[in-house]
Amino acid sequence: MINVDYSIRDGVEEFQRRFWNTWRQTGLCPDPGVYSIEFSDWLRILSPKADDFKHFMICGHDSYIEVVARTFSWTLTKD
Repeated sequence: MINVDYSIRDGVEEFQRRFWNTWRQTGLCPDPGVYSIEFSDWLRILSPKADDFKHFMICGHDSYIEVVARTFSWTLTKD
């Protein structure tokens, strides 16, 4: 997991520097648009059946999808 300080307390330019430095150093986008939802109402409603599940949100350019699953993974491919 990559943690990026999303605050702009030091200004937008400093935020952008941190963001791009993290991407260059790790080779991974610091904000890929895939999130794990903590304190999910969905999981609370499904409980106790969903005690080993997680709630994910995958954000695209024009829409998003929410998924409840035990795990989530993806493979980085180079074109």
